[in-house]
Amino acid sequence: MQPMPASATRLDLFDRLMTADPPVVRKTGEGDIIKCMDDNREGFQVSDKLREMLLCEESEHAELYSPEEKQQLLWSLFELVCLGGACCQFEDQLKPYLEITKRLYKALLSVHKDPGTGKVEVASTVLEVKGCDCLPLFPHKSRNNRCLVTIDSMKRTIQVLYHAHIPWW
Repeated sequence: MQPMPASATRLDLFDRLMTADPPVVRKTGEGDIIKCMDDNREGFQVSDKLREMLLCEESEHAELYSPEEKQQLLWSLFELVCLGGACCQFEDQLKPYLEITKRLYKALLSVHKDPGTGKVEVASTVLEVKGCDCLPLFPHKSRNNRCLVTIDSMKRTIQVLYHAHIPWW
């Protein structure tokens, strides 16, 4: 188990997808994701610049986000939603990905307002479980396997998000 940073309180982290040069997502409408030639990486179909950025180290957008930003819970949930499961029917627009990422993030975390600064801060502790000694946590190895535990000491609650990526083929 290792702690996972969860300090973000806004989705503006993803604005860079539209302001990158060249962009990953068009600014028009619902944020159309720019398409690319089909490829297969790590068992995931890559048909657009967003998945290419997430899965291909040689992508022109691979370094759009720092390693520290990619360690954040918000990024982890975004990647989980964008890559999906084995029978994932991916979206053509960015907006649905952002909406479900936001809902998951808000459902997993508790926030409070700091009385001194008046700023909203995340109150929950997030742990990422990679495995256990007694038995395998995930049936197959995949970059999209996730077991996240959020602890809210104020409410005395624990929440678990578990996703095991099981290849269809």
